[in-house]
Amino acid sequence: MGDRVAAVVKAGWSRRGRKKVDRAELCKRVAQVPVADRENQRRLQYATNTSAYLINRLYKEGYLRRALRRTRPLLSPKHMSDRLKYCVDRVQRTMDGRHFFDPMYDVVHLDEKWFYMKKVGKHVYILTGKDDVPSEEPPVQFVQSKRHIKKVMFLCAVARPRGDWDGKWRNKHA
Repeated sequence: MGDRVAAVVKAGWSRRGRKKVDRAELCKRVAQVPVADRENQRRLQYATNTSAYLINRLYKEGYLRRALRRTRPLLSPKHMSDRLKYCVDRVQRTMDGRHFFDPMYDVVHLDEKWFYMKKVGKHVYILTGKDDVPSEEPPVQFVQSKRHIKKVMFLCAVARPRGDWDGKWRNKHA
């Protein structure tokens, strides 16, 4: 029993099992898919013709990330100057030369509340740039007007409380 020698055999774990799919090749396929088809993992799976497992692994390993695609208004210099002029018009001057903002007791603001029928900000999956794969920036759409997106409007009147106010906030339907 004392003369026995243990044989050490290296386990071949690294050579067993299914071979890993090349991540760079998968990222190239993802890069060819338009951003509109990358809203969720299932659409990305069908667009790249891969399994849901591989898309999820790309996300977990850091090759993909979720980003918010927004539609932003394009402000012209005229719009910016009009906003500044509106603020400057609300500043009043006293007799002793001090400045203060108008308390707006006699102003009623008509407020339009727009609700988009289609979601404006969408989450998309973009490449992060891991392991020499080119990274992508979150897409942004600049539009002069959002009129092409279907929406519903609610009109509200907003003013300071009056003396006969009963303390209840309301959104009265017109």
